[in-house]
Amino acid sequence: VILDENGADGTSIIAGREMNGRAKPITLNRNVLKRHAAVLGGSGSGKTTLALSIIEQLLLRGIPAVLLDRKGDLCSYANPDVWRSTDGSLADRSGEREKLADAIDVAVYTPGRASGRPISITLLPNGIRELPEHEQQLLANLSSAALGDMLHLKNSATHQKQSGTLSVALKILGGRSNREVTLGDLIHLLEDEDPELTDLTQRMDPSGKIRRDLVAQLDSLRHRNAALFEGGGESLTMESLLGLGPFAREGRTRLSIIYTGFLGDNENILFWVSQFLSEALRFSQRNPNEKLQAVIMFDEADLYIPATSKPATKEPLESLLKRARSAGIGLVLATQSPGDLDYRSRDQITSWFIGRVREDTALKKLRAAFASESGLDPARVLPNQTVGEFHLIQEGNVQALKSRRSLISAEQVPFDRIEQLARQTRRQEVSQLKLEL
Repeated sequence: VILDENGADGTSIIAGREMNGRAKPITLNRNVLKRHAAVLGGSGSGKTTLALSIIEQLLLRGIPAVLLDRKGDLCSYANPDVWRSTDGSLADRSGEREKLADAIDVAVYTPGRASGRPISITLLPNGIRELPEHEQQLLANLSSAALGDMLHLKNSATHQKQSGTLSVALKILGGRSNREVTLGDLIHLLEDEDPELTDLTQRMDPSGKIRRDLVAQLDSLRHRNAALFEGGGESLTMESLLGLGPFAREGRTRLSIIYTGFLGDNENILFWVSQFLSEALRFSQRNPNEKLQAVIMFDEADLYIPATSKPATKEPLESLLKRARSAGIGLVLATQSPGDLDYRSRDQITSWFIGRVREDTALKKLRAAFASESGLDPARVLPNQTVGEFHLIQEGNVQALKSRRSLISAEQVPFDRIEQLARQTRRQEVSQLKLEL
C-alpha cells in the first residue's frame, strides 16, 4: 500500500489525528461516505473546515462535489485572492494547495440572479419518462408538495383536492415530456381541459373549478416570483453540476458551488432546493454505482431537514438519504444548530462528527440519539471541546480527534463579488468548450 505524505492511501480520507501523544491519523475509507456523514457543531467549532477538508481530499482523488452555500463563504474556492493569500497556519501545506488548485474545475451558480450564473428552475427533471412508474409518481408527488407549500395549501378538503390535482397533472406531464417540465407547462395543461386530466380528476373536480382556481394561483405565483421561475439560465442537471460527459474538463474534477442567497426568503430557497433534490433523485435512479462517485454538501442542513416542521425539502432529502448510496453519492449535512436537525434520519447516516455544542436542547437530543450506542455523554464532553476538536461516531465506535484543516479559509464573499465570480466561471467553461470543438 502506497501512503501519501499524511499517512493515507488512495482509498482513505484523513479526518484528523488522535488527541494523544502519538497523534496517529484517523482515516475513513472513502466508500464509507456513500453512507453519508453529518458534521455538527456550534459557531466557531470548526465544522465547516472539517467538512471541506474531507471534500478537498475527495476532489484530489477525482470525486466531484456540489456545495449548497447559504452564506456565501463556500464561494471562496472560486476567488483567486483566496488562493493567493498567505495564511501562516497553512504555510507548510502550500504544495497541497497548488495540487488542489490545479486539480479542480470550479463553477459558481447563482439561481435567482440573472446577472451571475443562473440555473433555470423546473418542476420535473428531464428524463423522468425513463424512470419506473413508481419513481415518476414519487417525483410528481414531491413537486406537487413543493408547489403546495408555495401556494400555502394546508389540510382543508379544498386544498387536498388542489394538491391531488397538481400531482395528477405533473404525473401526466412527466409521462409525456421529452424535456424538463416548467411551471408554464403545468399552467397550460390545467387551463386546456386536457381529456386525460379531466378523466383522472373527475371525482375531485367535476365542475373544473379546482383547475381554474389553480391556474389563477399558479399564474400569480409565476408573476410574484419571476426571478425564481422565469430567470432563465442553464438547465438544472446533475451531469453538468458534476462535470460528467460533455461537461467534463480533461484533467480536472468539478466543484460546483450553488449560492442560494439571491433566491430571497426561505420559502423560495426551500422550493429551489426541493427541485434540486428531485434532480438528484432522478440521477441516483439512473446511475447505480458501487463506488463513491460524487458528494453533495448541505450547509446549514437544519433548514432542509428540521425536527419540528415539514418544508418542501424534507421528504425529498429523506428519500435521497435512502437512495443515493446505491448510486455512490454521499451526502454531507453540516449544521451549527444540531438541536434543530431531525435525527429520525440518523439510521441513514453512518459517520457523525460532533464538535463543540453547548445548547441544552441540542445536548439532550444528542444524548438520546447517540449515548445508548456509544456510551458518550454529550453534556460532559461536548461543551468543553475547543476549535477543531470532534468526536467521530461510527456504528457505536467513538474516536476523539483533532480535525484536519481545509486548504483554504472559507470567508464570506460579498454579493457583487459572487456574481462576478459566477460570470467568470461561466466564461471559462464556454472558452474551454470552444477550444475542445
